[in-house]
Amino acid sequence: MDEEDDLNDSTGGDVVNVIWPKQGLKEGSKIYYKSATLEKRNLKESFTVRPGQCVLVKPDEEEEGVPHYVGIIKYLCEVDGMGSMCHMQALARSEDTVLGNTGDPREYFLLNSCETVSLSDVTKTIDIGHNPITNVVLWRKNGGTADAIT
Repeated sequence: MDEEDDLNDSTGGDVVNVIWPKQGLKEGSKIYYKSATLEKRNLKESFTVRPGQCVLVKPDEEEEGVPHYVGIIKYLCEVDGMGSMCHMQALARSEDTVLGNTGDPREYFLLNSCETVSLSDVTKTIDIGHNPITNVVLWRKNGGTADAIT
């Protein structure tokens, strides 16, 4: 499976069961947790999510060619009357910025927008690394590549 298939996962692997750890922190109508295990529809596959992880979230109306949203989990909670939720900060693909199709498809940009979504809409966790550039002049001289960072 190539990277593009990963980012447009539409295998119908909806989450059907959320397993919370035994202890949570209750605050008003919310109970906050440090992790959650999500079991998918086929019940043969499960994965654990934690704050700080990057996840793919299916769009409200799943259509062919509409990519899943990418975000960083900020906190996990169970809300009275709403169920299992996660609050996440959005990431934008380079194609969704002013760079358009000239941007690197492996590059993501942190946005100032957050959203609380149902954990049943989370389809998978993904690895997105942060490679800070400390010497911009050297980085540009070496072509702006990952090798230039090291």
